[in-house]
Amino acid sequence: MPAARGVKTGQTSGLYRNTASDATKYGTPTWALADHVRDLTPSPAWDLQDASIRATAVKLYHPTQKEMSFTAMVRCDDVATDYIAFRTAAENGTVVDLLVLDGLLTVEGSRGFRSYFHVSETGQDQSIGSVLYSQFEFKPGFGLLDNGDPAYPKIAVTGATSAVTYTNPTR
Repeated sequence: MPAARGVKTGQTSGLYRNTASDATKYGTPTWALADHVRDLTPSPAWDLQDASIRATAVKLYHPTQKEMSFTAMVRCDDVATDYIAFRTAAENGTVVDLLVLDGLLTVEGSRGFRSYFHVSETGQDQSIGSVLYSQFEFKPGFGLLDNGDPAYPKIAVTGATSAVTYTNPTR
């Protein structure tokens, strides 16, 4: 679907998990929308370091490393495959191949990032009147491409027919 002019909303953003039968196949993912996610908060900011010089009294900064972590609040459901995958990865210290987009995969021009992510469960509100949601934190981790080379985090942009183009973050 071509990009449409207008306001983007959080409800139309997407967190996708690679559900391929061999999810280690980086080059041929099968993306499934994680539909038990309530809140998704990407943090794709650069770390800025002081690069000041005496030629100016103004502080100068230079980007050094890009943050590609995010948090997600996920409704607890012991039969929901995404919740189970996130909880299991958090418990076992394994990584999950995820794609975070500011729109749906089917919308041309949706942007975000892809990586293998380490998962930490950081909290769960269990007050008497609450529906249970787990708060998860996702941080980029180490994974492998199909040929055994490292799979580093990538910037992702959707194109026509839901094709995703991946590029390295650059300064």
